[in-house]
Amino acid sequence: YIIVLLFCLSKLDAYLLSKNDTLILKDEWLINIVVGSMGIAGVILGLYYANISSIFSSSYSNAPKILADAYQRDVVNNKCISSTITYIIFCVFVLGEQLLAIKISYITGIVYVFLTLKLIITFSISGNRAYHLTSSFRLAENAIIDIRHNMDLAATGKLKNDKNFQG
Repeated sequence: YIIVLLFCLSKLDAYLLSKNDTLILKDEWLINIVVGSMGIAGVILGLYYANISSIFSSSYSNAPKILADAYQRDVVNNKCISSTITYIIFCVFVLGEQLLAIKISYITGIVYVFLTLKLIITFSISGNRAYHLTSSFRLAENAIIDIRHNMDLAATGKLKNDKNFQG
């Protein structure tokens, strides 16, 4: 979805700049800010990966495969990593536009600020998540949520197409 977002932003920027040339973001400020924030996001991603891998190797290296797979499929960790990678890709494309001398308007700037805030919120939510997963009982939280969701669907009669459900 990031490529579609970038394409739409470039078209919106071009349209907005064709109507009003004063809405151009200053290149030197934008480049410095994007490079700095992309570096910070890369460091955070590296540290987060290191933390996750050290917890995995200390707690789940000799665990049964089903527990190791549950740790690797943790929803919060995967969303955090995906959000950071999306942010870094967005920053690379913004820098690419700057290198190609494509003018950027405030629309891309607003999306950039939004993605930066989303990244900060994502890491504040998932900051201690890896430590919670040192206990294998915490891994069951995702499975319990799925079971409760399926039980709610079964109770309301909306779970009809599941071949495993014997009601």
